[in-house]
Amino acid sequence: MKFEDIPTTPSAEEMMASITKVCSFGVRRPGYSAEARTVEFIASTLSGLGMDQVRVEEFPIVMWTPGKATVRVPSTGLVIDGFPLPLSAPTGSVSGRNGPLQGPLTDFDDPEPSGKIAFRQVDLPEVEESEIAPIAKRVIDPDGYFDKASKVLPFTLESHTVLDLAAERGALGVIGLLRENYWESCDYYLPYDAKFRPTPGLWLSPAGGQALMEELHRFEGVLDIEMQTESDCTETTANTVYAVLEGTGDGWVIVGTHHDAPWASAVEDGSGIAMVLEAAKVWSKVPRKDREHNLLFLFHGAHMYGGEGTKAFMREHESLLSNTVLAIHLEHAARQCSIQDGRLTAKDEPETRWWFVSDSSQLEDLTAQSIAAESLGRSMIFAPDVFMEHPPTDGGMFHLQGVPLVNFLSAPPYLFDSADTISMVHEPSLVPLVNVASRLICGVSAEARTSFREVS
Repeated sequence: MKFEDIPTTPSAEEMMASITKVCSFGVRRPGYSAEARTVEFIASTLSGLGMDQVRVEEFPIVMWTPGKATVRVPSTGLVIDGFPLPLSAPTGSVSGRNGPLQGPLTDFDDPEPSGKIAFRQVDLPEVEESEIAPIAKRVIDPDGYFDKASKVLPFTLESHTVLDLAAERGALGVIGLLRENYWESCDYYLPYDAKFRPTPGLWLSPAGGQALMEELHRFEGVLDIEMQTESDCTETTANTVYAVLEGTGDGWVIVGTHHDAPWASAVEDGSGIAMVLEAAKVWSKVPRKDREHNLLFLFHGAHMYGGEGTKAFMREHESLLSNTVLAIHLEHAARQCSIQDGRLTAKDEPETRWWFVSDSSQLEDLTAQSIAAESLGRSMIFAPDVFMEHPPTDGGMFHLQGVPLVNFLSAPPYLFDSADTISMVHEPSLVPLVNVASRLICGVSAEARTSFREVS
């Protein structure tokens, strides 16, 4: 069918209500009660739309629950609060008692950190948009924004591996010091690769890190400290939710996102939940005879646990993947932000929009046309493997299975921090993003079953 013939239009008001509802449940880390409530909310909403199927599928994970994290300087009594690095060992498991680790503070680059507590200074990188644009396959930027703007990324390689090298060399523990382009917070939920690290670690805010460095300088580089972290790991389960609208053919189009989050996160990925639910509502009003392909609306769990929900779904539905014409994932309708005097503030403008599109000129054309039709400037279309072996999205691993995809993502600096509140959602983007998904679905149908697997 034609996009113009879809009988229902998306509602930004309803999407914002869904985001607010999900955020009200609390922290949605994998295995948490708030995540379970989110699953119930999604399943109930989908059931109310009259879907042909609504399913909840369970898979095993390890739930990580952090407690307090502190650094103490015994000689002065200074105590600095921090946040444990996800899935790093609590200090009690290393010290053999429920107490702190004790040792001299040393730089991460110390070639012999054994028996010491290493610190590493981590800056969020700021990059010029004009330097990113040339690696994009297509750029939709009618206002020339990319010629003069820069953006702060939410992570670096060091923030994923802040523990690893020092731990391999025998460090007792590792402290990550958040600095440049971070606001006054230590709530940095990285890494989230589901790897348990036996060395304790924690993050300190910019002010906390500065206070520790001042102590180190005061004592001329020789400073004994105490480091304590508390956390617990419990074997449990998480869930993926999906619903099906049957079409007239045997091909499939997937519209997906993830439902878990590092905090009670609105952008990551409350906005994705709302957009996919709204797409399901829109297409539930389209008669089956006008749906050429079967539609599957997919909400993965455990994105913040190494993407385990995506992996579990692909294992369980391998035969479905081979007959999937297109996988669309929508994540992060985000506002830009400013950082001043340690405070993070939402701006009116949207974050740069990244689109990862499989290597098909036909699919690239359809995506670019859909983006332009919805006036979603500040958009870049990338190859799926431009940054890593697959897109850095919850649906990115579909690429490794040869599934054609269009994955939308924005990457604001607050993505993994508790500062990701409802004020950070870019409400004006919600309806156009859902419409892009609908245009893609209609475009697939218009191709009379020609698969985007036929790569140009």
